Amino acid sequence: MSTATYIVTINRPLVELLNYLNEIDAEQVPAEGGLSFEAVRGGTRIYYTTSRGIAGFFNMADTLISQISRKDRGKNVPELVFEP
Repeated sequence: MSTATYIVTINRPLVELLNYLNEIDAEQVPAEGGLSFEAVRGGTRIYYTTSRGIAGFFNMADTLISQISRKDRGKNVPELVFEP
């Protein structure tokens, strides 16, 4: 089965993003494969490697965005920028 890596930048600092992930039950983040982070200007770049295709990536992103939105109570909505 082949794998693909998807790259997205979110407008949250790395430390803040890791705090959100720390509060999520590990079973909720469908990180089958690899999940890594890089601090960049304006936020955090997320590298997600999966064999589940783009659907696997969107499952992970949905869980993350939902957690951020709940914690921020709908203020300062997370923005994702996909990279080729």
